[in-house]
Amino acid sequence: MTWDGTGTPIPSGPGYSRTKLQAINEVLEASGRRHVNALDTGGSSEAGQAERVLDRISAQIQAKGWYENTEDGGGTGIEMVPDGSKHITVDADVLFIDTVGLSVVKNVAVRNGRLYDLDNQTDEFDDSVYVKIVRELDFADLTMGIQRLIIARAAQIFQRRRTEQVSRDLFLRDEMIAAERDAGQSDQETADRNVLQTAHAASILGTPYDVHPRR
Repeated sequence: MTWDGTGTPIPSGPGYSRTKLQAINEVLEASGRRHVNALDTGGSSEAGQAERVLDRISAQIQAKGWYENTEDGGGTGIEMVPDGSKHITVDADVLFIDTVGLSVVKNVAVRNGRLYDLDNQTDEFDDSVYVKIVRELDFADLTMGIQRLIIARAAQIFQRRRTEQVSRDLFLRDEMIAAERDAGQSDQETADRNVLQTAHAASILGTPYDVHPRR
């Protein structure tokens, strides 16, 4: 069981999606802390500290690139078109970006919020660039499996900093391992289902779908 922040217990587990407040209460509960009724974003309370840990872990885990937060245009890439100044602006929620398809030989990075050509050392582009993007989604928009993994890892980190109890740490480690396994399986199953439903499925059947960005 987890709590909704008003003192009312609600079901939780692999089959239920959480709000951010519910997630923070699970992180606090794992360290023997009291539940809270509201977020304390940016605050110095334990709830505020737990939220910062949750946010950081969420970004780290999402940056690995999962089916739900990866955009690659079906493998051909998302077209990014230069503006009138030849610049390509990259959204603030982009955690990872890499060239694919027709632009796969081009090496790029993000600098000052713009796409940067590492080969020519410039942020000006004459033509479109095709990329794969990994975005950071709001916690509430993540699937249950990814939420569970983030909560498990955040709870482990927060507990180590607040209590350092070995028995709790071992339990949370086992929960994280299970959550990571389940999240990976669920992610692959979702990717497989969506690949089979595409119009060009015949051309990709039997080929593993790369849901993780190239490092």
